[in-house]
Amino acid sequence: MRNKLSFALLSLLLLVSPCLSLGYDGIFFLGFNLEKEPFNNVYVRQAVAHAVDMKTIVKLASAEIVPGSVIPPGMTGYQKELLPYSLDLKQAKVLMRRGKYLPVNPKLKNISLLHTDGVKTTAIAKEVQNNLRAIGIKVSLFQVKYQNELKWNEELVSRRHHLYLLGYKTDLIAGLTMEAAPDVTDTYKLLEPLFHSKGAVNLSGFNNSTIDMLLDQVSVIGYAYQLERDLKLKEVNKVLYQELPALVLFYIPKL
Repeated sequence: MRNKLSFALLSLLLLVSPCLSLGYDGIFFLGFNLEKEPFNNVYVRQAVAHAVDMKTIVKLASAEIVPGSVIPPGMTGYQKELLPYSLDLKQAKVLMRRGKYLPVNPKLKNISLLHTDGVKTTAIAKEVQNNLRAIGIKVSLFQVKYQNELKWNEELVSRRHHLYLLGYKTDLIAGLTMEAAPDVTDTYKLLEPLFHSKGAVNLSGFNNSTIDMLLDQVSVIGYAYQLERDLKLKEVNKVLYQELPALVLFYIPKL
């Protein structure tokens, strides 16, 4: 639960200048609630990825790179060949039709996006809201003060909302106190809580047997076998890139 209740601290990271970055160890993403329509449909999630203006969001966050790979650069399993989803409204509308969600569908008209009241986070939420309007998705913003950690945690775990904005690092507390273990940037520590079906911070309800199997395998591969870990994590990365339980908006730098 500690990681869920640490968003107030994590919001400070958004103020860190990229020039201070020594690499990346976290992701800030748009999470989809896979237990609610329309985001239980992969075509709709892919449509959103083509409708969101990633370059503008990266600028709003004062970040450096438009993400493609779910795993950040410099971390085991990163794949530069996984390019960012292009801003392509025509393709997004094709995907919406393929998912059988036409613009008149009432289930597109009452979509709730949960976020905190940080200046940059709010700006990103509004950008997503504006972007999705172009493909017939009407988003209402639900804002929680980041100081109110109990309320934030309650709203996150309730899964009442269709979408949410969240940042996650491999070990937030250790990173902020400079007491990180040598392997604090291990990719497994980033992905397992978020995307394993039993992950502590799997707030999307993502349940994929292939992901579970691969992450379980990585968990027992020692660090001496780095090539094998890299291959397994690249497989995880590809599945997450295609299935899109979350759309990574920017990478969070190390402190």
